[in-house]
Amino acid sequence: MDAGQSSKQLFKLNDQATTYKRPSLQELLERNAKRAQDFTPILTFDDLSNLPVEKQIPMPKIFIVSCDDPRIIASDFLGLKQWDAVVATGVAGRIAHQFENMLFLDHFLHFEDIMIIHHTNCSAGIFMNDEIHKALEERAPGHPTIQLPGYEE
Repeated sequence: MDAGQSSKQLFKLNDQATTYKRPSLQELLERNAKRAQDFTPILTFDDLSNLPVEKQIPMPKIFIVSCDDPRIIASDFLGLKQWDAVVATGVAGRIAHQFENMLFLDHFLHFEDIMIIHHTNCSAGIFMNDEIHKALEERAPGHPTIQLPGYEE
């Protein structure tokens, strides 16, 4: 980020990008409706556990936490397939905000490994919590202060 340029200015530039056409909410709903036409519901974990042994699917034993950054898709760069791992994302790949989810899932999946993925050029590093609190106050005056996963300094 250039000196004097705030993160708000930086990301306003991105909103004006025209090289990639992002889908609208309506387009996403249409995609979902199309997929739902021949979608077969997945079995519940209870159903899966009651299958005959030869038809059971090994449950994932790795819990992965990666950054929310849309440039970083863990399943892509790790070559994951369905059932390989549970992938959760959070700002800056911080596990603290995923910890309760991990404990809940671990109750029946019994994880053996945890992988935390951080990456170079993480945008979370340019945001300071006070800047985000100020922006939130501008967007929603009187909103209570929330705990943010960003950086203090």
